Amino acid sequence: MLGASLVAYQLALLMSRLWLRWWVVGAAGQLYYAKGYALWGAVTAVVLVLRLVMVVRGALRSSQVLHRTMLHRVLHAPMAFFDTTPVGRVLNRFLNDMAALDERIPQSMATALEYAMQVATILLVLVWFSPLAMVGVAAMLALVYGVTYTYRYPARDVRRLESTSKSPLLSHLNESVVGRDTILVFGAERQFVAEALRLSGDIAQSFYSFWCTTGAYTVALELLGTSVLLLVGLLLVYTRGHVDAGAVGLALQYAVSLPRQVMWFARRLAELEVEFVAVERVVEYTRLPQEGAAAGEPGAVGGLMALRLCGCTAACACLKGWPSRGEVRLQD
Repeated sequence: MLGASLVAYQLALLMSRLWLRWWVVGAAGQLYYAKGYALWGAVTAVVLVLRLVMVVRGALRSSQVLHRTMLHRVLHAPMAFFDTTPVGRVLNRFLNDMAALDERIPQSMATALEYAMQVATILLVLVWFSPLAMVGVAAMLALVYGVTYTYRYPARDVRRLESTSKSPLLSHLNESVVGRDTILVFGAERQFVAEALRLSGDIAQSFYSFWCTTGAYTVALELLGTSVLLLVGLLLVYTRGHVDAGAVGLALQYAVSLPRQVMWFARRLAELEVEFVAVERVVEYTRLPQEGAAAGEPGAVGGLMALRLCGCTAACACLKGWPSRGEVRLQD
C-alpha cells in the first residue's frame, strides 16, 4: 500500500506539471485549464495525506511491538543481568534508541522512498526530453554511489560511538542521585561535576565528528548535482528551436530539482543505514535470557543457565552445590 501511494503521488504530481505545459501551448479556454490544474492539485493533496497516514501507523505499530518485547524481556531478565549491566545502558536503550525508532527511522525511510520515486520520475522526463542527458545522469549516479559507499561506513561507526557514549553519562547521573548523601558527606561534589563534564564532552565529540562527516558528504553531493544541472542547460541551448517552450520549461524544472533530489535520496539512504544501529541495539535486548523456568514461559531458562549466558562462571560454580529445594517446618 505504501509503494502504491508513492507511485500515485508521483503520477499526480507529474500530471499537474504536464497540465501546465499543455496550458502554455493549448488552445482551449483559460477556465478549462485552471479547473484541471486545481483538480490535479486536489488529487495530489489527498494522496499525500493517505501516504502520511500509512507511514505514521506503520511506524507506531513497529515501535510499539519492539518496545513491548524489549520491556518484557528486561523485566524478566535474571538478576545477574542487572548486576553486570549499568543502569545507564538500559536507560539508553529505552530513551535514545527508542527515540530513533519513533522519529528518525520512520522519517528517513519515508523520505528515502519518496526521493527515490522523484528521482525515477525526473529521469523519465529527461530521457523523454533528450536521451543524451542520460549519459551525464548515469555518470552522476555512479559518482553518487561511490561517494555514498565511502561515507556510510565511517558515519555508521561514528553514530554507534555516539549512542554508546551516552550510557556512561546516564549511569553517572543515576549514581550521583542515589549516592547524593555520601557525596555531600565526603565533599566530592567537584569531583562528580568534573566527571559529568568529561562524559558530556565525550558525547559532544562524537556528535561533532558525525556532523563533520555528514557535512563533507553533503558538499560532495552538491558539487555532483551542479555538474548535472550544467549539462542539462547546455543540452537546452543545443536543442533550441526543436522543442516547444512548454517541454523546455518542464525539463528545466525537473533538471533544477534533480541534483537536490539525488543528494537527499543518497543522504537519507545513508542516514537510514546509520540509524539502524538503534534497531540492532533494541533487538539485542529482545533476546535477553529469561529468569526462572518455573514461570512457564516459552524460551525461559533456569537460574543456572541464565548465569551461564551472562558469563557469571563463579556464580555457576556455587550453584552446582546449592540445595535445589528447601522447606520450613513448625514443630510443637
